[in-house]
Amino acid sequence: MECKRINRRNDVLAEKGMTNKQLVEALDKDSAVISKWVTNVA
Repeated sequence: MECKRINRRNDVLAEKGMTNKQLVEALDKDSAVISKWVTNVA
């Protein structure tokens, strides 16, 4: 059976009422890093 990667980042952001931009600012990371997390590249 193939292992499916699950990314709950969007669900958690919605629960907290945060946007991607707010996450970038809160974590003091580059938007490219957050983008890689979203697409499960990193």
